[in-house]
Amino acid sequence: MYLSQLLETDLSKDDFQAIHEDGSLCDDDVGGPMFVDGEQGIELRPNIEQDTIARQLAQKIFDKLNV
Repeated sequence: MYLSQLLETDLSKDDFQAIHEDGSLCDDDVGGPMFVDGEQGIELRPNIEQDTIARQLAQKIFDKLNV
């Protein structure tokens, strides 16, 4: 979770889109039925000790990636 945030992707955020039956994204130009597709964000239970360790490890991995 924390590594993804350092890589500018926030897995805690929901990511849903309106799509057509063929999987293409809906826009205002095309009518017809639409469906919702996507992923729900991750929720972590707070634990201060584990949270601190997870943040430190994510930073170490990020630093090794040389991004």
